[in-house]
Amino acid sequence: MWKRSQGVLKVQYSLLVSDIDGTLYLRGKLAPSVCASVDVLKKCGCEVTFATGRNIWEAQPFVEALGITLPVVLASGAQVYNYARGHLLYAQDMDMALILEFWKQYIPNVKYLCISDGTRCVNVSANDLEHFRGPVKRLTFTSEAPVVEKQDWPFWLFCDGESTYELTPKRADKGHGLQMLAGLLGKDMQSIIALGNDQNDITLLKTAGLGLAVETAHPALKAVSDGVVPVVDGIPLYLLEQCACGKIPWERIVSQS
Repeated sequence: MWKRSQGVLKVQYSLLVSDIDGTLYLRGKLAPSVCASVDVLKKCGCEVTFATGRNIWEAQPFVEALGITLPVVLASGAQVYNYARGHLLYAQDMDMALILEFWKQYIPNVKYLCISDGTRCVNVSANDLEHFRGPVKRLTFTSEAPVVEKQDWPFWLFCDGESTYELTPKRADKGHGLQMLAGLLGKDMQSIIALGNDQNDITLLKTAGLGLAVETAHPALKAVSDGVVPVVDGIPLYLLEQCACGKIPWERIVSQS
């Protein structure tokens, strides 16, 4: 656990929540040194997890590669998922009227939607959807014809690489997802460090006890961050782990934006 004091981070921060793309996953690869840094952080008492725009399928390779055991914030805050147990712990409710309108307008050839209330999944036809009364926590469907996302859609579209798709609400944000994660873990928000690189990380950094932007981050994110972390050997975690071990002072790893 870390605490920011005059020179070194000591006991206080016990969780690092990081974005993936553009923060840890750069130029199409995850550097081996990221894995090493995550291991060091854990040994120093700081657990690590993600807050990403990716969905369950897309984030899984990174969860497995880095040995993440805590729940992960997915779909830009729309979901919190526990990969270790295969449980959807939180999902933002999806608007039924919006789903029905979307279905009729954009994917009329899809016969069934698979709707989950968080505990079980049921296949629902277009006719049945109008009378469906349960909460919609997760929505997937299968389409043999490729489905191409359009910018004006109210949902993000994900594909498993074959013919299964998932829709998640665009109105979600990572800050709200972090609040849900903290509640599930029993964490005080002041004990959490958030790390990101783009504008969809703004609410994440503003919500966390300490919000850090990588040095290559969007200017709007740097403007709301508590500090800007230099990238060493292609990743921002190296200096964080060095500070966690007490090897370098706080002022070395964070340059104010």
